Amino acid sequence: MNGKMIFKDPKDLVNGDAVVFDADRMDIYNKIDGQRAASPTTTLKRCKAGTAAANAWTELPGIWLEKPTVLVSAKKVPTYFARHRYATQRFTLGCTVEATGAPYKYRIYPTLAFIAGAGGSGTIQVNEKLGYSVVGSWIGTEAAPRIGTRITSPQHGAGTLQVNFSWMTRAKFTTNYQHGGTHQYRKRYWRTNCQIYLDKYKVNTVGVATVESQILVSESNMGYGQEMQTKTVTGIDLGDGTCSWVLRKETQCPGGYDEGDYGGAADRQSWLSLNWYSYTTAARTTYPAGEIFYLAIGR
Repeated sequence: MNGKMIFKDPKDLVNGDAVVFDADRMDIYNKIDGQRAASPTTTLKRCKAGTAAANAWTELPGIWLEKPTVLVSAKKVPTYFARHRYATQRFTLGCTVEATGAPYKYRIYPTLAFIAGAGGSGTIQVNEKLGYSVVGSWIGTEAAPRIGTRITSPQHGAGTLQVNFSWMTRAKFTTNYQHGGTHQYRKRYWRTNCQIYLDKYKVNTVGVATVESQILVSESNMGYGQEMQTKTVTGIDLGDGTCSWVLRKETQCPGGYDEGDYGGAADRQSWLSLNWYSYTTAARTTYPAGEIFYLAIGR
């Protein structure tokens, strides 16, 4: 430590207690019988200040005749984690001092702990409805099943997710087919397959975006006439950290069957509605990277 610092009792600058840092020494002058002592009442021969990584061992410079006292304060530490935005958050600092095994040498382990309580978002209303409907004639071919995709807008989350959504699939339309060398048209009902996924978008440890998919609904060979369906799925693990997610509905029409007549309007619909969601995060203590200031005092 270079330079000299003097700290005095602000209520008695003339005779109150004083602490003097000078040339790696710390001298304490106590107030005795109403007057400040002319010479140090306590002299500490070593005083070292520096920086160290949090949650890692750092050897103190120099020789220490006895175990020093070490004070720590924050230099560069995280103060907020988005994952726990709905919970109380705080950090604590501590320090362990121990001998290295070499004569008169000591090392420190500054502990930085980040503590977040349990929290929850409550119900987040979205009410986003995506769909497609055709009224009137729509012409397709038996060889080319109708395939469609619906994707909701991105939402955020962390911890454990609960989501409520609705969907419906219908397919009835005119089909072009050949009979006796000529093109003819007939109305057909089409059976439908449907899969609804939750796609989770994250950034991995090397900074590359990744997608994880979890299937929530799987329907096969559904007949025409489905009404709107609604489902709540709980316990979806969004993993560590925060992520964005969407609902994705994939629809296929693998085969049709005759309606029995050739009249009536086409009815081709694929709906997906994200109604609401909520998520909760459990209480958690982590030990993140950071940097601290230290002040070692001893002899």
